[in-house]
Amino acid sequence: MAKVKFGQGVAKIMGRIGGTIFSQNKGGNYMKNYNVPTNPQTQKQLLVRALFGTNSTSYANLTQIQRDGWDSWAATLPYENSVGDIYYLTGKGLFQKSNQVLAAAGVTLLTAPPDNFTSPNAPVEITLVASVALQTMVITAEEATVPADTTYVADGAPQSNAAQVNSNALFKRLDVVLETVAWTAHDFGPAYLAVFGNFVLGSKIELRYFAINNLNGMISSYQKVSTVAVA
Repeated sequence: MAKVKFGQGVAKIMGRIGGTIFSQNKGGNYMKNYNVPTNPQTQKQLLVRALFGTNSTSYANLTQIQRDGWDSWAATLPYENSVGDIYYLTGKGLFQKSNQVLAAAGVTLLTAPPDNFTSPNAPVEITLVASVALQTMVITAEEATVPADTTYVADGAPQSNAAQVNSNALFKRLDVVLETVAWTAHDFGPAYLAVFGNFVLGSKIELRYFAINNLNGMISSYQKVSTVAVA
């Protein structure tokens, strides 16, 4: 369903109306024909759907006091849609959103609404060294360990040549680093190799990482780092 923002006429349209998709990129607004997406039933898709079903069942098993608490929290937490309008989730919607993030990272799910409403700080800037000889990808950071009540999550993109500039749609989940576990000197090599294969000399490698607040399921901004595989 498309979202339409009216000004003097139509100020902005985002989404689908009939067979037409309305969208926007750095070049401006555009529209294109809608093609029915394929449903390849990937492992990631199946996992997300399974988690959504589990969370829906978990919400149904909450007490009325717990549901009222989620409703109260949801009413204080604004979100912005694709045309810039503010909206609020229902208590159930916020319960599912928070626990979907936590479940995907292997963190204990929430039942009672949290007392902590803060978003986590993004991990500080890291450097990345990928070795072809060792098949390792080790990070260096100012933070020795992941902070308490926090989980760091890292996604990787396939190796590419330097000409490739936009890999946002190519990232896949690599690894999670749990609270108080060593962060600096962490080796993402085994996780990367399992998803994308061996490092190739001279190839560009990108890592995208963010933090999750374990107490409420909120996430930080995404950070990116890239490197070139060395001998």
